[in-house]
Amino acid sequence: RNSYKYNSLLEALSELISDIGSDIDDEVDEKEASKDEDYEGYITFKTKMSRLHNLLGSFIGKLIANAKDLSSQGNLSAQLFMAVMKFYGYGIGRDIDTAVAELEAMPENGSSLDESILFLHYFKRKDYKKAFYWLKKAAEQDSADAQNMVGECYEAGTWVDEDKSEAVKWYQKAAAQGDATAQCNLAKCYSDGCGIDENKAEAFK
Repeated sequence: RNSYKYNSLLEALSELISDIGSDIDDEVDEKEASKDEDYEGYITFKTKMSRLHNLLGSFIGKLIANAKDLSSQGNLSAQLFMAVMKFYGYGIGRDIDTAVAELEAMPENGSSLDESILFLHYFKRKDYKKAFYWLKKAAEQDSADAQNMVGECYEAGTWVDEDKSEAVKWYQKAAAQGDATAQCNLAKCYSDGCGIDENKAEAFK
């Protein structure tokens, strides 16, 4: 039971750090792009981010030694945790290339976090073929957000050949999990007869 709770803690922290790290990376990119216009604001922002980074690193650092040991023993939750920490550089030196290799090697374990991180990684690098590959992997791991995005890709023919019926399939999967955007997309498909027989009654459910 204690092992299960610890694994759950590592998985929850992995998701939390991924969310925080992704948001911070996006904000850093925005500030970097506009630093010539507001250099003082850029420096203030970098100082705040450095403090936050150090605070998170100090907290997480206490878990890393134990997680590293468990990772070497084949614990998948610990391996995912360590890869995420390497990817964002919290409590450990940032090493994106090594983290990406480790995330790509992760077996399917019911979590879509590794696939979601890889999707964002390749999307930011404009490698859209790999980005879609990992997005679809995340969707196959039942991430409702990823399922809706895959549906949008198929509907618009973005990164993949247009396939309206395939889009509907993925919208249905995401909508069944309560994803509001997918429910709206699916309703529009029923209303317009896009990828499925027109059904106004179903559209307004």
